[in-house]
Amino acid sequence: MPNLENLLPKKSKFQVTFNNKKKVTLQLRPYTLRDEAHLREAFDLEELNTGLQSLDPTLIAKLIWRQLEPKSKKIFDKVKAFNDDNEEVELEGHEKLMESFGGIHQVVLAFNALMKARGINSVIDELTEEDSSKKKMKA
Repeated sequence: MPNLENLLPKKSKFQVTFNNKKKVTLQLRPYTLRDEAHLREAFDLEELNTGLQSLDPTLIAKLIWRQLEPKSKKIFDKVKAFNDDNEEVELEGHEKLMESFGGIHQVVLAFNALMKARGINSVIDELTEEDSSKKKMKA
């Protein structure tokens, strides 16, 4: 049985890599009821479920952008992006975050940090450990 204390949202962090060189740690603030209300207003539930199941980088970046600590958001003030013609283009916050995802592995790390900020990841870990212990006992 999961420890109910682990359902509490927590600060979490993950790393992104800029220009395949510089690693930066970003911090997420704990999830609140206000964040839940925003989620329900901003996204269709079916779209949200589909996007999370498929690890849609755009959706995950939008969700993470809202949870980023102000200090972490400030890091992206200096991020510049260019189109195919090498012209600088203006990006929204979550788009700048997407520019820093070096691949699907970083999307997965970001998703895990988001789940911890919501208070979900630690419960999943506990259930996985519990299931693993039961399998060992049967063996």
